[in-house]
Amino acid sequence: YETLDGIARWLVEQGVPQAQAADYVAGLVAAWGAATAGQRDFARLRAESQTRGGLNEQAMALLAAQGHFARLHETLDAVLARLTAAERSEK
Repeated sequence: YETLDGIARWLVEQGVPQAQAADYVAGLVAAWGAATAGQRDFARLRAESQTRGGLNEQAMALLAAQGHFARLHETLDAVLARLTAAERSEK
């Protein structure tokens, strides 16, 4: 939810009223849920959602260049290591 709150706070900083920002972010998440209903090929969804030269493609390229997705994987690896260590200590 931190990411959602961050997006909403950024929108407010840009002058969007708080209620409208929250509604937009909630609607965005609902749309993602609807788009993935019965669909498990997320790479295909990503490709279909990015118009060449469009805003989605720009945003994803910037996030990738800044190492966002690599850091996400590192974070998930750290959480998995903690879970795995906890499982081993319980045995």
